[in-house]
Order: sequence, then C-alpha cells, then structure tokens
Amino acid sequence: MFEGWLIQVTSGDPRDGQQDVSLYASWEPKEDAAVLLVMKTFNLTEDHICSMVIDLPKETFEKLGLQPGQAGLYTDVE
Repeated sequence: MFEGWLIQVTSGDPRDGQQDVSLYASWEPKEDAAVLLVMKTFNLTEDHICSMVIDLPKETFEKLGLQPGQAGLYTDVE
C-alpha cells in the first residue's frame, strides 16, 4: 500500500539552457497535499513545475529517514 508520492520539480527555462529537475519524496497520501508539502518544505514558488511521478510505499519513506507529514529529497533506496 502506498503512503505518499514521488514528486518531480522542474525549474528554469530550457530555452536559456537553465532547466533543472529534482525529485522529492512527500509522505502525504493526498496528491494536492503532497505537492503543497514539497512546495512549503523547500520554499518553491509558482515558477516551479511540480508533477506526480509515482506512488511510494511506507518502506521507502522510512529508508529516507522521513516521518508522516514530511518531505525530503528523493534518492534511490533499495
């Protein structure tokens, strides 16, 4: 069962060669709330484009050292 989301955040203008993509784990089961949690935690603005990538299980968040209601940078944890 999933507990939260992997969120992709894109910023910058690719026309200027300035595009950056980051991945975040958001331990919030509701999609909108998961995006807002990442935006609030990392002080993102409307200039950042947030996209849902995939749902994540509880074990992934635990391996990342997160607790329910927290967001953090995502790294591949196997």
